[in-house]
Amino acid sequence: MTGSYNKRLLAALEANWQAEMEGHYTYTAFAKGEVDPQRRNALRGLAAAEKHHADLWARRIQELGAPARRGGRHYS
Repeated sequence: MTGSYNKRLLAALEANWQAEMEGHYTYTAFAKGEVDPQRRNALRGLAAAEKHHADLWARRIQELGAPARRGGRHYS
């Protein structure tokens, strides 16, 4: 892989990771405010799925040699 390709790939993977984490936090926040137990559990399940997806992207990012981020954006 060329340096340019690797940078573009990492940027795409990081954007995917960020989107999954935003979904995780959004569903978690919705679940906290939901009074219906079935809906709350469904939202928690969606949050967990988004976190799992983010973890998959994080693993791939680290496999490509990118360091773990600190200060609000980290991959684990």
